Amino acid sequence: MKEPVVIHKGLDNVYVMESKICFIDGEASKLFYRGYSIQDLAQYSTFEETAYLLIYGALPNKRQLEDFKQRISSQRSLEPGLLQLIRSFPIASDPMDVLRTAVSAMAVYDPQPTTDKIEERIDKAVRILGKAPTIKLLSIA
Repeated sequence: MKEPVVIHKGLDNVYVMESKICFIDGEASKLFYRGYSIQDLAQYSTFEETAYLLIYGALPNKRQLEDFKQRISSQRSLEPGLLQLIRSFPIASDPMDVLRTAVSAMAVYDPQPTTDKIEERIDKAVRILGKAPTIKLLSIA
C-alpha cells in the first residue's frame, strides 16, 4: 500500500537544495544564483544586474541593463494610499517592518490583477524593485 502524499503549506519542513534559480551547497557554505557564486555577484555585479539575472536567467548586456534600470526607476513613485499608510506608521518603526508591510500593501494598489502570465509577473516584480528604495527612504526619514 502506498503512503499518503503529504502536502505542506508554505515551506515548513520542505527541503529544497537546487532549483533553476539557485543551488545551495550547505556543506561547503556555497550559494549560487543561476550558476554564479553569490560571492562573485556581490563583488562584480550591480543590484540591477543580479535582479535581471534572477528574473530573466542570464546577465544582461549593456543595452538590456540600461532598459531594465529605466523600467525600475520609472516605478519609484508611490500611490497616495500607500504613501499615507507608510506615513501613519510610528516614527520608530523598524525600516524592514515598514518595507515588508508596504510591499504587502502594494498588492491592494496593484493595477494588474493576479495572473499566471510571466511577463505580467515580471511587471509586478519591476514595480516592487522600483518602489522599494522610496519606501526605504520614507522609513528612515
